[in-house]
Amino acid sequence: MKSMTALVQRVGFRLAVILSLVVWFYLGVVYFSLPSEQDIQNTCFRTKMFGVELCEKRKNYVRLGAVPKHFINLLLLAEDASFWSHQGFDWEEIKNSFVTNWEKGYFARGGSTITQQLARNLFLNRQKNLHRKLLEAIITMRLEALLTKKQILERYINVVQFGQNVFGISQASNYYFKKSPNLLRPEESAFLVMLLPNPERNAKSFYQKKLTRFAEGRIKTLLRKLWITQGISDEEYQASLVRLPSIFEGHDQVE
Repeated sequence: MKSMTALVQRVGFRLAVILSLVVWFYLGVVYFSLPSEQDIQNTCFRTKMFGVELCEKRKNYVRLGAVPKHFINLLLLAEDASFWSHQGFDWEEIKNSFVTNWEKGYFARGGSTITQQLARNLFLNRQKNLHRKLLEAIITMRLEALLTKKQILERYINVVQFGQNVFGISQASNYYFKKSPNLLRPEESAFLVMLLPNPERNAKSFYQKKLTRFAEGRIKTLLRKLWITQGISDEEYQASLVRLPSIFEGHDQVE
């Protein structure tokens, strides 16, 4: 009996040692996978997910102040309403997303903040697994600690995907509307924001030169929210709705 007990103890000890080594190895992998403080604060580099060049010195880099306020307001209304107050994570949205996805039995709703999305875009690949989610969470906390909210938002609008091979607000504004971002009208800003959850699929309206039922409904909802929150005046709201059916007129189709 004593020999059996001793054997169990030896096996347990060895398993504990192996488990500890595995844990330490994994923590080492995580540590060396994380961007350094210098990487995060670097103002000129290429993103890992899509290979987008993010550089403040480049001509196509757009400062936050050069973007219409209605675009920023629409973006936050759609993607991250508590952006200015949270510390990287919107726990209420995460809870609601978990409940929705559990009830539907598939991933029907995301709960990522703009900071989490930026963490993925800048430093991670497109694989979806628990390891990447852990890295994303740590990088998100580091972004919030090392950058200001305005810096996070400015970087986000310069790297986020708006369509197939269309990245950043400068390229998107020129691609869809042949104008610089500062000239975007509210309905045009709403169209760009509407693209974000699934930009390649939602851009179908642009190629057909006619808004799909989903796109039209989503844009109208965003404009109404913007109006309700006093992001635009009554006159601007009504004018945007009037212009919406002809949003693509005067823009050459891009093949």
